Amino acid sequence: MGATKKSIIISSILIIASVTIYFLSKNASQQRGLSNNNLPTLIAYGFHGKVFNQNGIIENELISKKVTYFDNKKTFNLEKPHFIHYDYKNGDSQKDSSTEGAASEQQVWYLDSDKATIITNDVAHFYDNIVIYPLHKNNNIQKAEAPLRADYNFKTKKVTSDDVVTIYGQSWKTTGTEFTADLNANTVTYKGKPNVTIYPSHK
Repeated sequence: MGATKKSIIISSILIIASVTIYFLSKNASQQRGLSNNNLPTLIAYGFHGKVFNQNGIIENELISKKVTYFDNKKTFNLEKPHFIHYDYKNGDSQKDSSTEGAASEQQVWYLDSDKATIITNDVAHFYDNIVIYPLHKNNNIQKAEAPLRADYNFKTKKVTSDDVVTIYGQSWKTTGTEFTADLNANTVTYKGKPNVTIYPSHK
């Protein structure tokens, strides 16, 4: 075999090897990038956060056993979340839940569940054993329960659910579907399959 032919063969082998190494390293980099994208940006335990409006007044408060945040998705995953919504149309706008007597002077709604996913400045999805309850004066509703899912819209300040939701009062309960709780208007409504049970009072 001539020297020229040997050189061509060796050069071909080196080119093939170089191309193979390039593609392997490129794929490895892409895989590392994908892996990094799937990793959480932040994990926090015993989380307690507050959201304030432009006037520095608290609008929402969140307490959670564990929070996992993904910056690339702007998404929070929560365990045992306790969500608080404040409305000040009929209350003292300078107090929050840490202030003594605040809950009785403000329009305050609580929302608890087993899990939740929050998309920043958009919506919060609550999952499993959801309980919504007001904690302010002049309210005939004790609580509302949704077994599977309820969604809170940060823009409209409404909680909606397609579950069969049960609302409890002092001496009654009602179930229905297409549930909406307007936290600013302080109202809860059904659109589908309402069913009311009234308990007789005992003197």
